Amino acid sequence: MLYSVLSVGMILLLLSFIYWATAGYMDRQLDVTLDEEISALSAEYQEGGLAKLTQFIDRRMSADEQRQSVYLLVDKNYHLIIGNLRGWPIIKTDKKGHTYFFLRDAFSSNSSPGLPSESRSQPEKIRAQTLRLKDGLHLLVGRTTQALDTTEQLIFDALILGGLFTAILSLLVGSFVGRRVFDRLEAINQTSQQIMAGDFSQRISLTDRDDEFDHLAMNLNQMLDRIEALMTSFRQVSDNIAHDMRTPLSRLHLRLAELLSVESKDEPQQQAIAQAILDVEEMLAMFNALLRIARIESGQAIAKFNRLNLTQLVKDVAELYEPLISDKSQTLNLNVTQAYWIDGDRDLLFQLLINLLDNAMKYSPEGGSICIRVEKQKQAPDQVVVTLSDTGIGISASQREQVFQRFYRTDQSRHTPGTGLGLSLVKAIAEIHEATIQLEDNQPGLTVAITFMEAKKMA
Repeated sequence: MLYSVLSVGMILLLLSFIYWATAGYMDRQLDVTLDEEISALSAEYQEGGLAKLTQFIDRRMSADEQRQSVYLLVDKNYHLIIGNLRGWPIIKTDKKGHTYFFLRDAFSSNSSPGLPSESRSQPEKIRAQTLRLKDGLHLLVGRTTQALDTTEQLIFDALILGGLFTAILSLLVGSFVGRRVFDRLEAINQTSQQIMAGDFSQRISLTDRDDEFDHLAMNLNQMLDRIEALMTSFRQVSDNIAHDMRTPLSRLHLRLAELLSVESKDEPQQQAIAQAILDVEEMLAMFNALLRIARIESGQAIAKFNRLNLTQLVKDVAELYEPLISDKSQTLNLNVTQAYWIDGDRDLLFQLLINLLDNAMKYSPEGGSICIRVEKQKQAPDQVVVTLSDTGIGISASQREQVFQRFYRTDQSRHTPGTGLGLSLVKAIAEIHEATIQLEDNQPGLTVAITFMEAKKMA
C-alpha cells in the first residue's frame, strides 16, 4: 500500500508538472495574445480613427481562417458597428480574474469570416478583453478557449487514468514483491521457531536465485552450525564428565559404606565417614540428573509414551509425599475432581511432579501449605493444567526464565541443599511431552502451572 501511494503520488506530481508546462503555458499565452491584439486595435484607432479601426478589424476577421477569434466594436449605445457578434455579450469574471462569455446564438448573420452559429452545438467559452475608446466606443477582443479546454480535459483524463493505472499496477507489483519477501521471511521464521522449540538440526532453505535472502540464509545457517557445534560440545563434555565420574564415585560410596560398617570407638571418625557418604550421594545424584537430562533431550524416552491417567498420577505423588510434608508441619491440599488422560512417559512425569513437590516442600516454611489442582484449561478445552502452589520464598519475575538453566540457583535458595538441576529436569521432561510451564507469584510463594494436551478419547 505504501509503495502504491508513493507511485500514484509521483505520477500525479509528474502530470501536474505537465499541466503547468502545457495548459498553464497556453492559458498565459492566451492572455498575452489578447493584450497584444487589443493594444494593436487601440493603436490603429488612435492613428486613423474609426475608419481605419473598422478596416483593421475586417482584415483581422478575414485572416482568421480557423475562426478562433472574436471581434466586436459598438457605439456608446452598444449598437453594432463591426464584428462577428450580433450584440454585446454578458461578460463574467472567473476565479483567476479572467473575463469571459459564452457564445450562444449571438453571431452576426452576415459575418462569414467569423464563427457561424450552425457549427456550435453547445455554448462555447470565449476569453475576452474589453477597452473603452474615445467618443464612447466599446471594443471587445476575444479568443475561443476550445484548444485550452481540450488540453486541460486531456490532462485531467490522463491524471485519472494514469493514477488509476499506476495504483492498480503498483498494487499488483507491490503484492507480488511483498508476497515473495513474505514467503522468504516466513521460511526463516518457521525455521527459527523449530530451532527455538529445540530442533537445532533445522536450517534455512536456499533457492537458486542467489539473492540477498540467500546470502542472509547462508550466514544464518553458518551461525546455527557454529552454535549447534558449541552446544553439542558443551553437552558432550558435561555428559562425559557425569558418566565418567559416576563409576569412581559409586566405588567410593561403597568403600565408605563398608568402612562405616566396621565397628569403631572413634566417634568423630565415624561421623566424618557418614558425612562423606552424604557428600558422595549428593554428587551421584547430581551426575545422575545430568545423565537423565541428556537422555531426555536426546529423545530416548519417546518410545515409552503411553496413554496414562494424569489425575491418578498426581494422587500417587501426593500420597508418597504426604508423610514428609506432615513431618514438616505443612499441609497438602489436593483438588482433583475427575480423571484426565494424556499421552506420556509415566516414570518421567512422576519424576517431574516429584521435583516440583520436593521444591515446594523444601522452600516452604514450617506451617506452610501446598496445593495441587488438576483441571481443564478454560481458554482451551482440549488442554489439562496441573497447578502446584506453595507459600514459600517464591521466585522473582526476573529469574523465572533463568531457574530452568542447569546449576542455576537463586540467592534465596543457596543456603538450601540442592544441585540446581531439579527445574532443568522438569523443563526437559515438559518439552518432550510438548507441555508448557508457567511460573507465577502466589503472594507469598510460587505457583507452577504445567499445561498438557489431553489425549483423544478412545473409540
